[in-house]
Amino acid sequence: MAHVNVSPESVRLPGWVRAINAATLLLIVLALAVTVNGGSRVQVGGLLLSVRSAGRVWVWAAALALLRNARKPCAPRFGPSS
Repeated sequence: MAHVNVSPESVRLPGWVRAINAATLLLIVLALAVTVNGGSRVQVGGLLLSVRSAGRVWVWAAALALLRNARKPCAPRFGPSS
């Protein structure tokens, strides 16, 4: 039987995985912005959004990253694969 080598780059991830990846990336960018600028408050319509501390944002980003990795782990980039 022939061995087929499928690279991780050629496999398309499910939509929910890409959504969690995007949300995690956005939370990381938000946490960095809050860390640098000290937070902010924005009113959108009748909803007040307030981010004053980066700690909670970092926790949410880490939780999403852990959830994503637990549900759909990636193949290792380096080293032998099984």
